[in-house]
Amino acid sequence: MATTCTLPLTAIENDACLAQDYEYGQQIRTIFYQEMTGTAPDLIGTKTTPATLADFQAALSAAAPDKLFVLKDIAGGVVPAATDTTITGNDVPGGGTKLVNRTNTYTGFTDFITPALVDSINKMIARGGEYRLWFADDKGYPQGYAEGATIVFGTLERAGINNATNRIPLTVTFLRKQIMPLGFAPVPGINALTNV
Repeated sequence: MATTCTLPLTAIENDACLAQDYEYGQQIRTIFYQEMTGTAPDLIGTKTTPATLADFQAALSAAAPDKLFVLKDIAGGVVPAATDTTITGNDVPGGGTKLVNRTNTYTGFTDFITPALVDSINKMIARGGEYRLWFADDKGYPQGYAEGATIVFGTLERAGINNATNRIPLTVTFLRKQIMPLGFAPVPGINALTNV
């Protein structure tokens, strides 16, 4: 990121007419993740050349450490407001408030429980570490990427008869001051992608 000395001031266009072409979803349905040592693919694109399903398929088919993995069909996905870490007063030249960092979280759960799902989650827990990740919302828009993300899985929850399905909760956490870039167009079929 360039320093504030070299970045020009830009206009912020908060305009309903400009936003009408973008109907972003309300829930994250899919997480794509990659080793931090891999090279990040461009899965957002530009306004004139937005990302396509082929971009995601190529990343899913890549060799390690560039290979992308997918965790799909996430239910109950919620992205609360980030938690800011700031400094103020004498800690900032001239006073005021300065944003030092921002903790972003995402919570949801898997509810299609199989022995293979539990085995893969246990392997990921044992491996630990941080990942680079992208999200896809329920309307098919990609968002990303964030680096240094952790994915923490809870234990199998059994809700009881006539209650919610059995599920495994998860929490994704990463530090990022800026908002992750949003896709310029939905990617049809993105939430149906599977690991290769």
